[in-house]
Amino acid sequence: MIFQKETQLFFSNQTQGDDRYISTVGIDYQYARRTNANRKELMSSYELGGGREQSKVLTTPLSKENYRDAFYVVIVDLSAPHSLIDSLIFWLEEIRKQVALFNNE
Repeated sequence: MIFQKETQLFFSNQTQGDDRYISTVGIDYQYARRTNANRKELMSSYELGGGREQSKVLTTPLSKENYRDAFYVVIVDLSAPHSLIDSLIFWLEEIRKQVALFNNE
């Protein structure tokens, strides 16, 4: 996910030597730390990949303690425009179901 890499580089104010993108199947975790005005900040980034069959992995990075502070980004495959809306609706519904579970606990 290119957005993830750019966000992490911006947040951490670091550079990386290898810009090649490697597609994710399952879940990929990265983090960045920085100190800002004597305040330590941490950004955790989870990339879920592999299609709909991997949707249950969504429960890994989300918990009742952190779902309200999470930043959700859904990226769809523009090379398959015929399935774009269907994919977007699917992933938004999966996120909505997970959040609803936490709200009902």
